[in-house]
Amino acid sequence: MKEITFCIIFTIFIGTSFKLFSQEKKVIPTIKVLASNKKKQVKLRWAPDTPIIWQKLNKEGYLIERITVKKEGKLMPPSYDKKILDTIKPKALEEWKTVADNNNYAAMVAQLLYGTIDTKPTTSAIESMFTIKKDLDNRFSFVLLAADMDFETANLAGLGYIDTTVEPKTEYLYRIKNVDPNVNVKTGLKLIHTEKEEVLPPPIDLYALPEDKKITLSWDKEIYKSIYTAYTVEKSEDSLHFKEVNGGLPFVSFSQDETSNKQFFYVDSITVNYKPYYYRVIGISAFGEKSLPSKIVSVKGVEKLTAIPKITSDSLQSSGDLILNWRFNREAEKQIKSFTIDWAPKAEGPYVTIKKNVPNFNRSTIIDKIEASNYYKVNAIGLSNQKTTSLMHFVQQVDSVPPIAPTGLEASIDSLGIVKLSWQANEEKDIRGYIVRRANLRKEKTIPTSTDIIKATTFIDTIQVKSLNASVFYQVVALDNKYNVSKLSKTLEVKKPDIVPPVPPIFETYKVTANGVFLQWINSSSKDVVAHNLYRKELTTNQDQDEWKIIFETDSITAYTDKNIKAGLKYKYAIFAIDANKLQSEPTTPLTITANMVTAGSIIKGFDAYADREEKRITISWRKIPDTVKEVLVYRSKNEGLPMLWRQVPPNTNQLVDARINPDNTYTYTLKTIFAEGTIPQTKSIEVTY
Repeated sequence: MKEITFCIIFTIFIGTSFKLFSQEKKVIPTIKVLASNKKKQVKLRWAPDTPIIWQKLNKEGYLIERITVKKEGKLMPPSYDKKILDTIKPKALEEWKTVADNNNYAAMVAQLLYGTIDTKPTTSAIESMFTIKKDLDNRFSFVLLAADMDFETANLAGLGYIDTTVEPKTEYLYRIKNVDPNVNVKTGLKLIHTEKEEVLPPPIDLYALPEDKKITLSWDKEIYKSIYTAYTVEKSEDSLHFKEVNGGLPFVSFSQDETSNKQFFYVDSITVNYKPYYYRVIGISAFGEKSLPSKIVSVKGVEKLTAIPKITSDSLQSSGDLILNWRFNREAEKQIKSFTIDWAPKAEGPYVTIKKNVPNFNRSTIIDKIEASNYYKVNAIGLSNQKTTSLMHFVQQVDSVPPIAPTGLEASIDSLGIVKLSWQANEEKDIRGYIVRRANLRKEKTIPTSTDIIKATTFIDTIQVKSLNASVFYQVVALDNKYNVSKLSKTLEVKKPDIVPPVPPIFETYKVTANGVFLQWINSSSKDVVAHNLYRKELTTNQDQDEWKIIFETDSITAYTDKNIKAGLKYKYAIFAIDANKLQSEPTTPLTITANMVTAGSIIKGFDAYADREEKRITISWRKIPDTVKEVLVYRSKNEGLPMLWRQVPPNTNQLVDARINPDNTYTYTLKTIFAEGTIPQTKSIEVTY
């Protein structure tokens, strides 16, 4: 075979990598696998995801293993059909001879695998290292790309295989392994069902934009990005006979950025405008297989639109309408389909289209309801939506009508005297701003708080809270761009805040009863009091972390019994007065009370004992003890002996078994309930003769 000196002319490929087998950096490299099922055969394509692993595996090759998973819908055991199909690695240079002479992709890969690529001499070890790495990256990218375009080349490069021994209605698992055990790379896996033949869908959303002597084509590349690695564009002048454009070279997308454009674009030059051309697109899979063609689009080139409208004059009518006039080249009318009119209140915009589809032969139009300030532009819209635009034209309306008075005036004020005002924006489009006016007395005339014009519909004012007047009064006026002033808004009264808290209430008496803690107090003497809040704090060993909790709220009641307490614990009580402005008084002098409550009635109920002579034991039981009991002590005595503490149990225990007994003896059991501090214990006894 003559020396291969194939020149890589695919300039669109330079500095790129195969997108399906991406070179993402991973902890452990992986062999990625693709498959194409044609029922009677399965095509496999694979590649490691890093150039250095690809270079290593080229030496020893890949092991192809097939496992039968299911047959006619039935799951097969792992040992049913597991076989090694082949060991694949790049063919020797001599085996590329016949193919490379007639296959540009094969010739390119042969050059990349076995040839040399001229590089500039380096001056340092680091530069040399980077040059070698770049050379390896480029070789890897181009080999994968060529394998995508031509499956025969993929087979020769040790990256493809055809399994012709498959059976129908069978599901196979293919495993692509590295032969060299010293190369750490994950095995590639692919599951294929032979009944599910894959059909390549046609590309979608083909669109053609006509321009002067050129056509811009675009189509969707996102939806089929996992299927197609490249596309070819075909062109026809009669919609029947198509030829590939760009010399038959495929179009490849190399962007791995998920945020990049989701469309493919191609610009085709044409020789004649206004002549129909027809285009279609065909996808190319990673197996070099071509899809069905997309839908055909028909398009004609159009001349570049150079004529520009020029606004010449305007005429304001007594009705308030405006007649706008412009000039436009009569010979250029055939290049446009209509005019549109844009408007903006300011020279810098933003502009909005206020009139569309003005006939291409018109040179004037009527605009109704113009504003005080108007900037206009006339657009000529070409046959393929090209657009030329006139210079802006200013029209000012004579304005002597003031805006309406502002409405919706509202305000809030805090204890520091900061007043926040707001009102509804005027609907007039020429509003320049607002002025806020203030007075201290109802009959006093309001005066401006500032000479500045307020652009927003909010304003913050500061007043003296501690003064003789209980309220302040506000009005707002609006100004337009001609400084016409509106009438005064309605007067808004703002009451100053009450910053004096009410007089605190006073505890009068208290008493601890069997029901709880009874408290009585004298309400606050302030007239604007609306509520009295009683708080309680349970005192524990760490009093700094104890929290006050509100337990009672009233407007006029002066007594309360706190029943939700535990005997023996200490509690602190305080009561506050709240006025109409939510101001809270100082608390009463807190009361500290110990809940030394006496428990009424017996809480030991259902106390019973049963002697089981067959099992040689005595079982004593009682009903559930209330949670107010801290623990239960059980005493035991034999015959005339003294009672001794036998068991100490929690209150949720209500049964015990005594197996240390002897016949012809009398046993006495006594229960004693232990409460929290301040409560008298209770006891109850029972005798059992065994």
